[in-house]
Order: sequence, then structure tokens, then C-alpha cells
Amino acid sequence: MAEVDPLATQRAPAVDIAAELAAEGFQDAHEIAHGGFGVVYRCEQPALERTVAVKVLTADLDEENFQRFIEEQHAMGRLSGHPNIVTILHTGATGSGRPYIVMPYHRQESLETHIREHGPIGWADALRLGVKIAGALAAAHRIDILHRDVKPGNILLTEYGEPELTDFGIARITGGVQTAAGIILGSPAFTAPEVLRGEPASVASDLYGLGATLFCAVTGHAAFERRSGEDVVAQFLRITNEPIPSLHDYDLPSDIAAVIERAMAQDPKDRPTSTTEYGEELRAVQRRKGLAVNEMAMPTALATEQSRKLGATGSGAAAIPRTARHNISADVTSFVGRGQETREIRTLLRKTRLLTLTGIGGVGKSRLARSAGLAIQRAFRDGVWLTDFNFVQDGKFIQQAIQDSTPGPATVLSLVEQLRDKNLMLILDNCDKLTEEIADTAAHLLAQCPEVKILATSRTPLDISAEYVLNVHPFIPDTDQGAQSEVLNDAVTLFRDRAQAVGGWEYDSRAENDVVQLCIRLDGLPLAIELAALRTRTMPIQEISQRLTDRFGLLKGGPRDMHPRHRSLWTLLEWTWDQCSVAEKSLWAQFSVFVGSAGLDAVRHICALGPTADVGEVVEGLVQHSILTRRRSRDTIRFQMLDTIREFGQLMLERDAGSFELSASPADLRDRHLHYYAALAAQAEGDWFGPNQFRSRSIVASEISNMRAAFDWALETPERSGTATTMVADLWFYWLGCGHLKEGRLWSEHAWNRVHNFGIPYSARALWVLGWNLLITGEVTGAEVRLQECLSEAARQGDARAASFGRALLGAVRCFQDDYAAGVELYTTAIAEAKQRGDQLATALFLFHLGEVYCLYREFDLAEECCRESIAICDRYGDQWCNSLARWVQALCAFMQKSTERAAAIAATALTGMTTIEDQLGIALVGELFAWIAAENGKYSEAAALLGATGAYWSASGSSVMGLHRLMEYRGSCLATIEANMTDRDFKRSTEKGARLGFDGIATLALPAARVGVPESGRVPIEHRSIPDRGRVSTAPKPSAALESLTPREWEIARLVTQGMTNKEIAAELIIGKRTVDTHVAHVLAKCGLRRRSELASLIATSSDDS
Repeated sequence: MAEVDPLATQRAPAVDIAAELAAEGFQDAHEIAHGGFGVVYRCEQPALERTVAVKVLTADLDEENFQRFIEEQHAMGRLSGHPNIVTILHTGATGSGRPYIVMPYHRQESLETHIREHGPIGWADALRLGVKIAGALAAAHRIDILHRDVKPGNILLTEYGEPELTDFGIARITGGVQTAAGIILGSPAFTAPEVLRGEPASVASDLYGLGATLFCAVTGHAAFERRSGEDVVAQFLRITNEPIPSLHDYDLPSDIAAVIERAMAQDPKDRPTSTTEYGEELRAVQRRKGLAVNEMAMPTALATEQSRKLGATGSGAAAIPRTARHNISADVTSFVGRGQETREIRTLLRKTRLLTLTGIGGVGKSRLARSAGLAIQRAFRDGVWLTDFNFVQDGKFIQQAIQDSTPGPATVLSLVEQLRDKNLMLILDNCDKLTEEIADTAAHLLAQCPEVKILATSRTPLDISAEYVLNVHPFIPDTDQGAQSEVLNDAVTLFRDRAQAVGGWEYDSRAENDVVQLCIRLDGLPLAIELAALRTRTMPIQEISQRLTDRFGLLKGGPRDMHPRHRSLWTLLEWTWDQCSVAEKSLWAQFSVFVGSAGLDAVRHICALGPTADVGEVVEGLVQHSILTRRRSRDTIRFQMLDTIREFGQLMLERDAGSFELSASPADLRDRHLHYYAALAAQAEGDWFGPNQFRSRSIVASEISNMRAAFDWALETPERSGTATTMVADLWFYWLGCGHLKEGRLWSEHAWNRVHNFGIPYSARALWVLGWNLLITGEVTGAEVRLQECLSEAARQGDARAASFGRALLGAVRCFQDDYAAGVELYTTAIAEAKQRGDQLATALFLFHLGEVYCLYREFDLAEECCRESIAICDRYGDQWCNSLARWVQALCAFMQKSTERAAAIAATALTGMTTIEDQLGIALVGELFAWIAAENGKYSEAAALLGATGAYWSASGSSVMGLHRLMEYRGSCLATIEANMTDRDFKRSTEKGARLGFDGIATLALPAARVGVPESGRVPIEHRSIPDRGRVSTAPKPSAALESLTPREWEIARLVTQGMTNKEIAAELIIGKRTVDTHVAHVLAKCGLRRRSELASLIATSSDDS
């Protein structure tokens, strides 16, 4: 007798199943899946004009098991209608006796397929999935049905993004894990250990399967997937004997990891007692994380009982037990991203009855509204109903259009009568052409129908009472880097999905950066990204990017089922242009001269609209049309235009200026732009040395894009080039005082080359700026050449101030060349000249420079004298920049004299001033010093992290510790000390942490690292610990009056901020929601009167020293 594999599934001889299914009324059978027990076919059912999935069991089952299968389907019929369990439409047997199950056919993939093709789904989506499947299992367990095979492959994703649990068909077949019967029920990697050990399946084992599924969802693989070469028995032994792999290695919040691991506990008694209880645990985590809390859909009786148990808070309320009705057609393409916006819509609709989504055409308002409507339909007893006004041409048909889209008896006389007693939401889509008429109708409905809510989409608000407006941004908003990274991923995903759908393009990770850059150039505008993706049929990504110089010629030819105005970018914007008034068209075209954003004052000075138009009102009109976006920047309001819209305005300015009012030529407009921003640069420079330093820096930082454009325009002709060199010189404080070295050098060298080619003498002021920049970035020879030219040109131009700067900076060159005496002499002369002119800025600056020279040559008394005189001048005039640098020199003197405590205290004061004005170069210098102090105190990991952070700045800026080899020697000595006392792995980890935190991390790392205490080899006393023990509020005294108003939780979070931890890391540490941390940090900064997190670290350290 031949050997039989006892683990193999036994099969009957092959028959023509397709023919048998056809005989049962299921035509055109195509195999779409198969497993150990059967095959799933996609079939047409002509009798009902629908497509279905038919699962035919092909395993050789005995009569007893066949009867159990039929009985199980009867029980499953009682679960029909559950929103998260696949519906059983019909059961039967083929002519040869093979049982089959008929189910709806879902075109979307299973969770397993989704994970395999797209990777992990993210912990927020995993929580949502877990809540819904927990509800499905609870409903089954209530009627004594165990699933026995919960896994990603048995969770289907519907067309509406809902998970549905399937494959209950084998739930009650006997013989699970019995080799004699030849059938193994369940997939080993998702089967509970006790079941693999031979114990019967239970609620706890189904719960384990759900936990294992969530593990796979957040990691992308099973917890116990079979290893290469491992047999099934070995896999079983590993599952039953080993703990699950730790989820803490996957950058998951600790409470997410804990809730998944609890469901997968080895001992069933350590798991939740029911799937209902587990669902509530998942919902509690959602609530802590600030997410929308999903409902577990359960039968009404069970939901009522659950609500009673949970009390009056409603936290356990069940979803409406039937599927809400709607008329929103299924998307033919995938809906990408917009999770944050969907959550905002859900939240806002709890507060208001009218929410309008606004945004420029092509940003995805309609898709978002429809997706959100599907997501929240269960909140409305009578459903969600869409009316699309794209094809409604006359306002008198508005109410009829809504009536036609909303169910109701044909006998009703009016829309109000039809909706008065309904609890539903109306989606009023594409309101742009009939805004006023739709607004009137909406106001009337809201007044007469108390349970009706409205979600509208339009480029402009409806502008009626109680309206909330949510502006829908492109996939690249002007936000912090973490959010930008998230939405940029959505842009890339959208491009990839659409490009793969049209064929001819295969995704390659090497092309991802090209796709990212393409999406950025397209402003993250979904329509532009989709149109660009169509071009992958015929051209590579790089060519698409190159041809974006003619983006309107390139981005056209959209699919035939798109609305005509969405088939090309030009048509869409032309339609928007036609909706604008003459004054709005004029301002749109003129605003295209700006780059980035602009304030209203700049718009008024540069754009001319004629005597009758009010610029402010026209700007507001363009904001209403979503042509301009209003941005708040600190205490000012700025207006911004996407590059795509800006390019359209430029083309209309050049091609069609006759169709709107324009009082100046495009060249005159550019000249006004140049003169405005040149004057702004001069004003900022004039205010730099004094109490307005932060304002000067902020003005330039917010206007730098416009200043770049003005600078480039000025260098196009010899006549304007003098303005360009003046701007370079005026912005010296931004390049050298705020640390923007690379850009300053780029401007300076570009201007020098252009002016040299024009044959025009270069400004002496601009020459010392270029020379100083070259010196800091290490090009001593080049700096010497330019500074000698500065002295010659200053003499020729009669510019005594430029001559003094050139002389002082030549003194720095001599010191770089180790010619100490010559350097000191040049500095001394320059200081005397500055004092004679009454030039306080130059005097204070040169004194600080000379003090640094004295310090590095160990003339500490002379260094202190120079610094004290410099600080006195700075204090008198309210300067913080030069003041802080002089204090850095004092701290350096103290460190070189082995007085690390004094060095740290002075450096902390310097750091406070530098962070206030955001002096990047100064902060990096102080960060270096703090690293040296930390290493001297034996705090090697902190020192390594600081060197990682400062190293990232030096690399990015092009500087290297001011280029002085004596400072470089200290850095090298510090590195050698650290490397001698740390393992390679720990050193790498610490420096990478610092580099990851980057410039913003320098201040938060510096102060705690430099505090004097026991070296790392010893035990750190509790008073020196900055992170309190988990779960316990620090009992350390609050050291400063500025900190005394903090609550215990705020104080705890403030301490963690000083360690350089991000809000996300703090949330994980304290097991609270990130939004909660965001709020606490904002309150802490406000109570302390601070702007930046780094200032908080300085305040706490300084206050601790005072106490």
C-alpha cells in the first residue's frame, strides 16, 4: 500500500465543477481562490443579474460532517445583515453532492492580499479593523458559533472600505488538529497555542486569532510565520512554547503593543473574557489616541445590554444594526489618504448642521465628501443622500434636484415636507455655479427640518449662519515636517496607484524620489497628479518632470468618464478664471509676481487695481474662490497661491492682459516687486542691532522666497544689478547672524559673477559679506582675496565702514593662518575706526571677534575684557545676537580653564539669547561647547548625541566650527574621549539620535547633558534625573516662578521635552494620546511665555541652577 501523508487534505476524483455550477444557475465560473477545503469561483447569476462568489467544498467529507456543515449554514443565516460578516446568499450541493455556499462578490482584495501588496496598514487603521471584527465575532459567539480560523485571508475588504469576516463555512467541522482525520482546521500561524496542543477551540482561541491578525496588520507579517526549511511540527512547537515577538521593536505606541499582546497571551485566562470586552479595550485606546472611536455593530438586544453595563456615558453604544441607505456610487478608482480630513468632518458634524468643504478645483472635495458620507452613514437613521449640481443649470431646479436624489413618497408637495421628519445628511456637491440659490435652499431646510444635516462642496463658502468651513488642501500643505511627510506619502500613493492602473509603468523603489519631486512640483494637487500619472503610458517619470515647464500642455487628456472641465488642468483653471470678476482676474494675474506668500501690505504696494477697487476686498474675493489661501504666520496674515495657479496667472498676464484692468506692464510689475523687497531688506538690516532683532529675522525668513525672485530679476540687466548687490550686503545678518551660510554664499557668488561679467565694479559692502562667508565655510584663501578687494573698492568708493569690516575680517584670516600678531593688530585698528565713527554694531562685533582670538591663544584676561565691553554695548542697545556670541566666548574661556560648571552656566545664558532670535550658527557653536562639557563630565552618550546634532548642522550649512583648527582640535579630542568610553554600537546609536533630532534638538539636548553629576558608570542621583519614573509624577521642586503655575502633568511633560523627546515619544512614554501631549506642550509654552521648545529647556536648566 502506498504511503499516505496524514496531513494532506483528501480530495475526490476531479469533476467538471464549472459545468455543475452552471447546472445550478451559476454561469461563467472563474476560479479566484482556493484552499485546503475548497475552491472559490466568481460566477454570473443571470436569474438575478448579479455577480456572486461561490465556494465549493472539494474535501472528502463524511456524512456527519456534511450535515454539520448544513446546520452551520442555517445558524450563519441568523447573522445575515451584520455589517462586518459576509452575507450567505444561498447554500446547496452540486449534482455530484459537493456542498457550496453563495456569497456576494467583492472586487476588493482580502486583508492578506492588501498587506502582501501594500505592506502594514498602520496602527490607527488596525484599531478600526479590530473593533469591527470584534463586533462580528461577538455577534457569532452570542449564538454559540466559533469561527476557528480568524486570519487576514478570511477578512474581505468591501468596495466601501469595510472589513467583512468570512469563511464561517468550516467553523463547526470536527477533526481540528487531528491527523487521523487528515484535516487541520485553521492556519497554524493564527491558531491559539492551546488548540495546537489539542484543546478544543473556544471564544479565547477566536480572540487569539484576532490578536494575531492585528499583529500581522501592524507589522506586515505573522507573529509565527514558518521559517525557511521549517516543517509544520516544528512551527507548532514554536507557537506553543515561545512568547510572541515583541511589538516594541516596530515603533508602535506602548499601549497599542500591549492591547495586541494581551489578546495573544499564551494562557487563555490572561486574555479578555470576551470579544465584546476586547472591542471595548480597542475603543478605549482609540479614545486615548484622539482617534474617531468606532462602533462594534451588535444585535440590538446585546447592544442595549452593553450600554446598560457601561453606564450613561454612551461609550459602548452599538451601531445602528442595519446598513444605512445612500445613493453614493462606488468609486471606480481607489480613494487615497484624507484620513485626517475625514476625522475632522466627523467631529465638525457633531457640532454643526452645515459643513462646507472648500478648495481650489481638482483638490478632491467631491471625492472626500462622498467618502466621508459613506464612512459616517450609520450616524443617520435615514441615510446619506447625494445631489450633484454639476448638471443643474438653473437655480429654480435646485429643490427638485434634491427631491429627486432623496427617497420619499411621490405624493409629497415640497422638499421640506419630504425631509421634515427625516434624520439624514444631504451631500450638496459642486455648488459653485449656483452658490447663492443653494445657500438659500440650505438655510430654509435647516430651519424647517431639525434632524437634517448638510455637507456641501464648493470653491466658495455658502456664507449663511452656523456654517462651518473646512478648507481642503492639496497633498503638500504648509505644516510641520511630520504631517507633511504623511500627506506627501499620500501624494506618492495616488500617483503610483493611478500609474499602475493605466498600465505601462511598474513601481520601482528607486524611482520613488523622482515621484516625490514630481508630486511636489505639482503642488500635491490630486487632479494634476492623476493627469501626470496618465502620461506614464508613453514617457518615464524624468521626462514628465522635464516637460512640466509646459504643464498645461502636458496635463490633459483625462478619462472620458471625468467631468469635461477635469480632463485637463488648463480647462479647470480657465473655468475658475471665468467665474472671477474683472478686478479679481487682474489681481490673480498680478499676484503671480509673488513667490511663496505675501502680506496684504506688499500686495497693496505692488499690485495696482485702479482708483475704484479696494485691494483688501479683492484679495478676500480670491480667498473665497480658493485662488488664494490665507495663512497665519505668528501674528501676521499672509496669502499664498499654488505654483500651478500662479503659472496660470503668469500666462494670462502675458497673453490676455487686455481682458482685464492692468495699469502696468509685466516688467513694471517686476520692478515694483524688486524695489519693495529691496527696501524691506534694507529696513530689516537697519533694525538688526537692537531690540527688534527677532522681528528683523522673522521678516526676512517669511519673505525670503520673494527676495530671491527680486534678486534674480535684478541680475538680469546691468542697470538693476546694483540693487542685487545691495540686497546681498543688507542681508548679511541673515546669512551670517542667523546661520544661513550656504544660501548667503550662493547669492554672493552669483551676484559677484554676474556683475563681473557686466564689467561693473562690485560693492565693497558685498565684498566683505562674501569674504566673511568664505572664511566661515573654510575657504581662507578665497576669503583673503575678496577681503583685499574690499579694501581697494572701499578706498575707491569712499566707504570707510566697509573698509573697517574688511580690515577686521582680514584680521580673522591672519588668525586662521596662525599669524596672531598681525590678526590682533588688524582687529585693534578696525575697533578704533568703528569707535571713532560711533558705529556701535561694528565695535561690539569686532570686540567679540578679538575676544575669541585672545581666548583661543589662551589670553583669557584680554578675552574677558573684550567680551565684557562688547556685552555692555549690546545691553545698552538691546542686542541679543552679538551679546550671546560674546557670552559663548566667555563660556569657552571657562571651559579651557577647566571650569566646566561656570562654562555651562554662561553657555546656558548664551543659548537662551540665541534660541530667542533663532541664530542657527550660534546654537550650533554652543551645542559643540556643551558636548565638550558633557564629555568632560563623563556623560558620553549625551555628548555623542550633541555632536551628532551639531555635525548635521555643520554638514548642511557648509561650515565647520568657524573653520578654526583650534576649535576643530577640541571637537576631535571630544570625539576621541567619547569613542574610548563607548562601544561602537552605543556611539553610533547616540550620534544617529542627535542627527535625527537635528538643529532643533541641539538646545533640548545641550542643557541636561552639561549638568554636573555622576558619570555614566555610576548611579545618577534622583535629583539629576530629568525623566520621572513611568506612572509617577516627579516630586522634584518646581524651581522657578515661571514654572510654578504648571500642573503636575505639565511639569512631567516639560521635563521630557528637555530631554529632546518628540510629542509622539512623550505620548508613548506616558501612555497618553499625542494630541493630549500637543495640548499640554502648548499650555506649558504659553504659561512660561515662550515660543520654542528649546527655550523651555534653557528655562528649566537656568531655574534649576538658581535653586
